[in-house]
Amino acid sequence: MPQAQPTPGKELLSPADHTLIMIDHQSQMSFATKSIDATLLRNNCALVAKAAREFKVSTILTTVAEKSFSGPIYEEMRSVFPKGEIIDRTSMNTWEDARIAKRVNEIGWARSETYAKTTGIARAHGGAYGLGVIYAKTMFAGSGQ
Repeated sequence: MPQAQPTPGKELLSPADHTLIMIDHQSQMSFATKSIDATLLRNNCALVAKAAREFKVSTILTTVAEKSFSGPIYEEMRSVFPKGEIIDRTSMNTWEDARIAKRVNEIGWARSETYAKTTGIARAHGGAYGLGVIYAKTMFAGSGQ
């Protein structure tokens, strides 16, 4: 009779083959979010950040218009990466900022997991943000970078 063998799955994530990009986790950006309690949203973001830190996953933090409109990144996340660079953008579309692409390429990712509060909604409804995420994943993953 064949015996079961413990074999890691080929598609499992590891710190060596992906990057976590945390996008626009700021109070003003989550102000209109009604599908989740604001405290729960912030706690969930902090948990994802802590997991990334503990598992030594390369992480990119990015905000939009921190000083002029959206405010700082959630303190719950800042405390996880107190010395981590936060790339503050002027464009709503993360992938339009050359510093994001540069940082992703410096890390040398094989695949990337983007965690942003609107990603699931955008994918489901095909909004501009969702199309940007789909485009970026296609461009980066498709080119083997």
